[in-house]
Amino acid sequence: MVLLIDANIILDVLLNRPEFVKESSLVWKLCETEQAKGYISALTFANLVYIMRKQLTPEKIEDVLQRLGLIFEFSDLTSADVSKAAALHWADFEDAVQSVTAERIHANYIITRNVRDFTKSSVMAFTPAELLARARACLSSSLPHSSAGRLCLFRALRYQHLLESAQDIFSCFLDFMWYYQGTISKRGDSLCPPAATPNLPVSSARHGRPPG
Repeated sequence: MVLLIDANIILDVLLNRPEFVKESSLVWKLCETEQAKGYISALTFANLVYIMRKQLTPEKIEDVLQRLGLIFEFSDLTSADVSKAAALHWADFEDAVQSVTAERIHANYIITRNVRDFTKSSVMAFTPAELLARARACLSSSLPHSSAGRLCLFRALRYQHLLESAQDIFSCFLDFMWYYQGTISKRGDSLCPPAATPNLPVSSARHGRPPG
């Protein structure tokens, strides 16, 4: 799955916006663990630097660029992109550039909180919540086919009293699925059918241990 990540999703996490950071950070984790290929356009990064200009020194700009580069790939802005975006005659030229970029990199979705800005886009736009809802649906349909998946859900529910919401239970469940994937795959099995949406692990799983 290839995603073009809009600026607001990046800013949700960098600025720790309370109302949005949880869902946007799950999209980051999906890309960080290479379960999806996340792209940021070069134009988006330039806009991030401008928006965060009061918080960023020249040294911090380089640090943010390097850190984002560990999770996402940067897509160059080409003269062809600019020409195609201009030909769209959209009210917001930057959104047109994003749409054209998404098409060029063969993105499956644009991930943004401003979905209505992309109603004319050839690449469908989803909010993080909508993307996660689709992931839940795919994972739910895959559970009957996977004893390991049922085990992961059981273990996640054991932590329910420590978690704040159903969203946290879902994240914990996915964490266990990611953790067990390495062990299961060595036996030639799979936690999910090939068509299922990949895991969205939380960060503790990346250290080779389940949370808690």
